[in-house]
Amino acid sequence: MLLRQDPIREFTLCTYEVGLFSKIVYPFCETDQIILHLSRNHIVKKLALEFDASRICSYNLPFSVFSLYHLAELYLRWCGFDHRLVFNGFGSFTILSLDF
Repeated sequence: MLLRQDPIREFTLCTYEVGLFSKIVYPFCETDQIILHLSRNHIVKKLALEFDASRICSYNLPFSVFSLYHLAELYLRWCGFDHRLVFNGFGSFTILSLDF
């Protein structure tokens, strides 16, 4: 993804634990790095992050998600955010889906 030249306008990440791989835990720090890269280098209009609700804790969105200024659609499953910051919103925002 870091070498991609074409723009990324939509990004979906699903980390459901299925079958033999149910003991493998996807590290949240990698997700933070992906979102940071997207916020710096791409005009993302749709972002979907879906995590397995059977995990002990939900994924806490990093500050960099608020730098996706062109975001129009945001879909979150088993995600949270606890940021106390000044935020002017997403200019093109039309859809928000939260599933906890």
